[in-house]
Amino acid sequence: MTFDQPSDISNFVGKAKKTPLKRTQEQSPVPEQGQGDASVSEVELRPQKRARTMERPKVDSGELLTRILEGVRRENELCVQRVMREVHEIQEYASRKADDMRSEIEELRKTLEELRRHKNYASFEEDYVAP
Repeated sequence: MTFDQPSDISNFVGKAKKTPLKRTQEQSPVPEQGQGDASVSEVELRPQKRARTMERPKVDSGELLTRILEGVRRENELCVQRVMREVHEIQEYASRKADDMRSEIEELRKTLEELRRHKNYASFEEDYVAP
């Protein structure tokens, strides 16, 4: 479960407070249909139900908040790790691209020097050798 916004946490806590704990069949004070004594009235069952709900274990809001915060912290750590991996990949890519561009620039410089030499030789030949 992820909490993208602060309101998500408060909504989760609010739902946890409002949601009753589910009972198992062992805890159920009401007999299933066809099994109970017909003379037992609903009025007699109500106090038992009330007593059962009071015995239900309470959820400690501090413990719940601690669990939520631990989950958020774990989510944040995973996000930070993912972002750091992506940053590292981008840095490696940029480094490779920079190396490629440096080698390309060096090749262009060599080509330019060769062209200048040929041009200078051609002008030297025109000026001094041809006449």
